[in-house]
Amino acid sequence: MKNLFIYVLIIVYTMIFQNALAYTIKGKVEYTVENARHDAFLNVPYKIDVSQYELYFKDPNIKRNCNFDKNKKNKYKDYYITYFDGREYAVCYKNMPMISFYYDNGNLVYIEKYDRIRYPQKAFKYDMSGNLVSVCLYISGAEQYVFRTNGEFVGHWKDDNYYNEKGELIYTRK
Repeated sequence: MKNLFIYVLIIVYTMIFQNALAYTIKGKVEYTVENARHDAFLNVPYKIDVSQYELYFKDPNIKRNCNFDKNKKNKYKDYYITYFDGREYAVCYKNMPMISFYYDNGNLVYIEKYDRIRYPQKAFKYDMSGNLVSVCLYISGAEQYVFRTNGEFVGHWKDDNYYNEKGELIYTRK
């Protein structure tokens, strides 16, 4: 009887242990503003040399990209484009996936550099003097947290909507 009890105990233990190994924990990391701020500001480069991007000071495809009303296409052979409200848009070239150029009516206003290709990733936005103006933590393609250089929370992208600290919709991208 004692051997039978040990045998049953071993079988039950084996079944439980094998089932525990068979399951993969699935889910995503949930960020609070504080978690996002902490991760976003690790190893931040506060200045860049913008002269190396001189070819992009004017959008080389300005006619095609500024045609907001007639042209809703956002994928081209060699680049992607994201349109924002107004005359602003961002261009990311396929041969430079770690950089985006932000234009206002064809004039470069910001350069955004990414720390890596995969999510989560950080994006550092610089003005035309090479000074850091914002830090963004991309949780996924649909969710990002944006901060000023002093760590102040600016907004939270969720899908195509941008919300302020009160949760109010303040911006939409197309």
